[in-house]
Amino acid sequence: MRVQVILLLMFEKLSFLIPKKTLSEDTPLSGTDLRILENKLNVCSGNISRAMFEMIGLKVSVLPSIITVASLKNIPNYADSDNNIVILYNGIIGTSNGSVMLSAPINSILKMAEIFLHKQHGYFEELNAENLSVIKEFSIILAGYYITALNELTNLSYAVHKPSLSVGSHGLMAKMMDNLNMALESAEVEVLLFGNDFYIESEDVKLRMLLLLKKEDALKIIKLIDEKK
Repeated sequence: MRVQVILLLMFEKLSFLIPKKTLSEDTPLSGTDLRILENKLNVCSGNISRAMFEMIGLKVSVLPSIITVASLKNIPNYADSDNNIVILYNGIIGTSNGSVMLSAPINSILKMAEIFLHKQHGYFEELNAENLSVIKEFSIILAGYYITALNELTNLSYAVHKPSLSVGSHGLMAKMMDNLNMALESAEVEVLLFGNDFYIESEDVKLRMLLLLKKEDALKIIKLIDEKK
């Protein structure tokens, strides 16, 4: 099957962009090792876009990534967690605590389910057991690419939990903190966030993938990368 990947430098009509933030100059997560992590995850994003093309036979564009340190309480802003956004969480299993999140408008989720199940457009009008099962499997596949990237960087064996779901901001913080093994009072804790937006123009489908790691766990991973050199 032909594989086509388009790196989209600008999508003026796409309002689903991740807020542009950069690492603060005084964060210990800056430096060469962080760039190595970012480069590896960028390769991972390209692999995801190719995998989606192979699965559905449609062109999938990936927008430039962002890697930043953010307060945990601000993560909902990156997930665009309004009431029409579906968020699936895949908690990372391993020596580091993290989460891979798939965030998308409900209409994009329903369209993806229709594509996978070979249904006509408009077949699904709402979330139900039939379409959620296939979307959860889809999120596991996408999360697996990020886990593979971490394993290749660290020589460890990370895996992911089965995904959990929320619609909008309801329960978002509690589920994130559970995946990150944090208490609810830890909202001010900083986490490393890596994100990408994917766009299927022919179907007007918008998907966002976010990888979250506790700051100290990100430092552990960077140390392991350094030890592999």
